[in-house]
Amino acid sequence: MKIPSIVTRLNRKRLIAIVAASAVQQVVRMLAEAVGGKLVTLDPLGGAGLAGRSTYVELMRWNARRLAQAAARLQPVPPGK
Repeated sequence: MKIPSIVTRLNRKRLIAIVAASAVQQVVRMLAEAVGGKLVTLDPLGGAGLAGRSTYVELMRWNARRLAQAAARLQPVPPGK
């Protein structure tokens, strides 16, 4: 699937946020900008020494907080836009 067709499909769905792992951030940032959405990056791996992400449970909580914070900042897109 090509980027323009992805953008068209996202616009039809009135997308307001795109969630992605940090590894694919550049391409996903382009998509978010093209549809006027927000990019929310999550950490898929965590790791020892990363504050709040050193265990699996901490990582899941960290990602959940990122999603909740992003959702709180989003404004719904009115139908037809």
